[in-house]
Amino acid sequence: MSGDHAEFMAFARRILRAASRRMSDADPEDLADLVALRATVDEAIDTAARAVHAGGASWTQIGDALGITRQAARQKWHIPPSDKAELSADVASDLP
Repeated sequence: MSGDHAEFMAFARRILRAASRRMSDADPEDLADLVALRATVDEAIDTAARAVHAGGASWTQIGDALGITRQAARQKWHIPPSDKAELSADVASDLP
């Protein structure tokens, strides 16, 4: 992992931990904002996994890095060509 990438990921983890600590004096409704981050993180992981694959990493390499099988990685993040056509142009242009 490159230095810049590692530093950025550490920063993101610190921000998420700080957000959770701030919940102690927040209203219960404010918890929804933190929960909404889960969807954002999941979307970021999906986009990143597809980008790493498009960049040349195999599903085996991705699966190994995540502690899952090649099949599980491909099943989760592979988008068949027929489905890509239905995606908006800006999303599809980022996919292999």
